[in-house]
Amino acid sequence: MDSALRLLMDSRRHVITAAAATELGVSPRDLRALVAKGELFRRCRGAYVDGAAFRAASSEEQHCFRARGVLALLPSGFALSHHSTAAAWSLPWLGAIPRRVHLVREGPGQHRRSTTHTIHRSLPSVRLQDRDGLRVIEPAYAILGIAAENGLRQTVAVLDAGLHTGLVASSRIEEMLGVCPGWPGHEVVTAATALTDPEAESPGESLTRLLLRSLGYSVRSQVEIRATSPEFSARVDFLLEFYPVVIEFDGLKKYAAADGSADHGALVRAKAREDRLRALGYEVVRLVWADLKQPERVRELLEAACRRATKVA
Repeated sequence: MDSALRLLMDSRRHVITAAAATELGVSPRDLRALVAKGELFRRCRGAYVDGAAFRAASSEEQHCFRARGVLALLPSGFALSHHSTAAAWSLPWLGAIPRRVHLVREGPGQHRRSTTHTIHRSLPSVRLQDRDGLRVIEPAYAILGIAAENGLRQTVAVLDAGLHTGLVASSRIEEMLGVCPGWPGHEVVTAATALTDPEAESPGESLTRLLLRSLGYSVRSQVEIRATSPEFSARVDFLLEFYPVVIEFDGLKKYAAADGSADHGALVRAKAREDRLRALGYEVVRLVWADLKQPERVRELLEAACRRATKVA
């Protein structure tokens, strides 16, 4: 890649428009050649991203590259919204984050949709922020768009994470709902606020809690279990009401070393921790992602744990 083009891309966070490349003397034919070699990716018509940076990026970061490309082609007066704001703030997403970029106008204008992005009309009382060089709407309003496009489960996962990290204030959610009655997503966010738990530390925990609730179980989140002889302390994901049954969600990443291999030390510590909980009289049920798609299996596991706990008692 031409050094001048490289410097310009680095100064623009690895994104460049065809127009800017042309000013450097890089022709459309040159750009096509760089795309063919994998040095550039064409993210949308007229915008390109550095190939190496894109390949090394996470799903959220790749979405932000697309967003930068779209914004580079638009005049000023637009900000990211919906899941595009969630990606900019690294809020969790269930599965692959959608490729389409969502934006809002900062002033009056109509809803518009292209092959790569959707522009929504401006929201009442929304605050705009800067995030890593991107203009975004505040997360509380982004959650309204996520609710409209992606439903309750995703909304709860994002809202849990926003509240847990302090990125979203419950008071601001209430204010947003008060000024946006009738907007798409309003009813879903209203339902999500009754289901959210700022104690949740991962989207897996959020979905586990929703599943347990749907099965009729009442649980407490992030409960500290202590013993003095010998001294022991464990913070568990969930503790079932009325039964000494601990429920842990295992995303499995915590048992992986930096190179992706199994972290045997972490596995040994987890086993010792579980043995200690059982010695204290607790039954332990571990759930993984696959279990969340099998509610009746989860019910069977919990009922069996409750029966064992009753026999011990």
